[in-house]
Amino acid sequence: LLMLAACGRSEAPSGPGPAVEDEGPPVLVRQNQACREAAARIDFERANPLCLEALETAASHSRESKVFAAALANTGYLMHQRGAYEDAETFYEEALALQRQLYGEDSTELITVLSDFGTLLVQMRRPDEAVPHYAQALELAEAAQGESGARVSEVLAGFAEVREAQGRL
Repeated sequence: LLMLAACGRSEAPSGPGPAVEDEGPPVLVRQNQACREAAARIDFERANPLCLEALETAASHSRESKVFAAALANTGYLMHQRGAYEDAETFYEEALALQRQLYGEDSTELITVLSDFGTLLVQMRRPDEAVPHYAQALELAEAAQGESGARVSEVLAGFAEVREAQGRL
C-alpha cells in the first residue's frame, strides 16, 4: 500500500496490528478527522502532515483496520483536493476495497468514499465509471435514511453532476 510523503508516495510501514474489528485508538480517529477537515478547507500546509501522520500511524496500528481504511480514504480526498487525480484514484480504490472487506457491501460506511470516488471520476472526465459508485451510495443512503435524508440529497447532487457530464440532464 502507498502513503503520502510530503507530496510524493512511498511504501507504507509494515507491522502486526490488532483484529480487523478494531476501530483504533482515539488518537488515530482524531488524526483522521483533522486530516479530512484540513483537506476540505484546502489547507494543504496543514493537511499534508496530518494525513501523512494519520496514514503512517494507522498503518503501524493495522493495515486491516477501520482506521487505516479511513486514513486511505482521507488521503485520497486530500490528493483529490490537490488535483493529484491519479494518486487520489489509487487511494480511493484501496480504501473502498478495504472498507468493503471490513464493513460489507451493504454498510453505510461506504457512502462517503463511494461519493468522493464518483466525484473524482466525473472530474477525470469518466462519468460512466462514476455511475455505479453513485448508484451504490444512493442505495445505501436511501436504505439508511429513506428518500428524504440529508445523505440522500448529497448523493443525488453528485449523481446530477454525473448525468450532466454525460449530457443526460
